[in-house]
Order: sequence, then C-alpha cells, then structure tokens
Amino acid sequence: MSAHRIEILESICSTRCILPYMNDLVDRPPETPKTTPGWRTFTDSAIRWALFSQITLLVYYQIIEWVNLFPWNEIRGGNGQETLDWIVGAVLLGLILVTFFRIWWAMIVAVGLYGLWLWLQIDSWWLPYFKGASPGWTKAYAKFFSQTTNFLPTRGNHLAPDACHVILQLLIAAALITTASATWQIFRRRGRAQSCA
Repeated sequence: MSAHRIEILESICSTRCILPYMNDLVDRPPETPKTTPGWRTFTDSAIRWALFSQITLLVYYQIIEWVNLFPWNEIRGGNGQETLDWIVGAVLLGLILVTFFRIWWAMIVAVGLYGLWLWLQIDSWWLPYFKGASPGWTKAYAKFFSQTTNFLPTRGNHLAPDACHVILQLLIAAALITTASATWQIFRRRGRAQSCA
C-alpha cells in the first residue's frame, strides 16, 4: 500500500471516528461536579471543627494564663503555675497535631484527656457552687477569684465560677465534643475500608 493511500485511510478514519466524538464533546455542556457530601467530606468537616475548637482552646488558655486582663483574670502578681501552663500548652499542641494527622488511636487519648479536664473543671468549680465550698477552696477563691468577672451570683459559701473559667469550660466541652465526633467518623471510615478490603 502506498503512503498516499495510508494517509487517505488515516484521514477518513480520524474523520469518521474522532470528529463525531469531538463534536459531541464540544456540544455537550460541561459536567458539574457532584456536591453530595460523602463520608470523606463529613469526616473532613468534623476534623476541621475539631481543629478549630482545639486551636481556639489553646490560644484562649495561653492568653488567660499569661496576659493580665483584670478583671477577666487575676494574674497581676503572676499566675504561680508557670510550669503547669507550659505542660498544658505542650499537651494541647500535641493533641492538635494528632488530630491534624488523623492518628485515630491518639485521638481517642485526646478525647479521654479533654473529658478528664472537663471533669476536673466541674469538680473544682460547679460542685462547690451547687453543694457549697470547702474552707480551703473558700480561701483560695477569696485570694484569686473574688474580684474577677462573674456571670452567676455568689451566695454564702456557694462560690460562683468566674466568667474566665466558664468560657474555658465551654471551650473544653467544644473540643471534647468535636474531637469525639471526628474520632468516631475516622473510626467508622476505617471500619468501612477494612470491610471492603
């Protein structure tokens, strides 16, 4: 077969085979991406919320422990727990990193730590408010928290949690809930992936 005949056949073939396909592509409206949220989207959203709440908690905690915002907090004479604040800050940063990298078993530990911290806040602030404070807590409260901003009234030895700690407790609760949700979503996704394998 001559080279001229091969060119004619290639031309006919490309015209008959490719041209209709090209016309179909040109005439067809562009496809819109599917916007139905899937597991990946929901999990990513849960991770974003967990990271947002954890970072907000870290920033707020560091501000109230290191920056004098009296009457919001009472650290005019120093906070007296600098080493503890460094440790808590480092732990919070570590929990943010394990959430960012989606290390599911470490996120379970994070949920446990946030739960423990929230329980300590409830035990330190809310139980004395509802049941009455011990003499030791009354003395510490008078020294560190009696002049800070309060949302709730203090009645006798029922000492109201100061606003600074109420906001801290709400942020801890948010970090606990969002991290637990993100961990659950990752755990479910892992389960689905393993059942498909």
